[in-house]
Amino acid sequence: MIKLKYFLVCFLFFASCKKNNNDSSSITGQWEWFKATGGIGNVYQTPQSSGRSWQLTLNPDFSVSQTGDLMPGGDGTYTLTEETNQNSTRQLLNISSNGELTTFSYTFVSNTILRLDQNVETDGLSYFLVRE
Repeated sequence: MIKLKYFLVCFLFFASCKKNNNDSSSITGQWEWFKATGGIGNVYQTPQSSGRSWQLTLNPDFSVSQTGDLMPGGDGTYTLTEETNQNSTRQLLNISSNGELTTFSYTFVSNTILRLDQNVETDGLSYFLVRE
């Protein structure tokens, strides 16, 4: 009986620590690209080394604005979805702009750093953006 009580207390503690990653308010804001890493060639790019830039603004009404020349620019919309495969779940950011749909899986490195991974089967790049 004591073990059951201990188990329930531990379970409630860990269950209360879960973070809701589906909250769209956490991803809204202005983001500035500061590095890209990964890929088959083990790429490491920055705005300074590549001469390129990318500013991404995700609004609470699911509208998006992109400027710079790293990604397709312009205004559009975005959606947040989840993809579950076997034992893993990924949070997806789908950006529709200028007739193109770009999908990234996203995670937060910290409150101010967002990691966007290309949603491709092969080894894609990871883009890191800082909240402005």
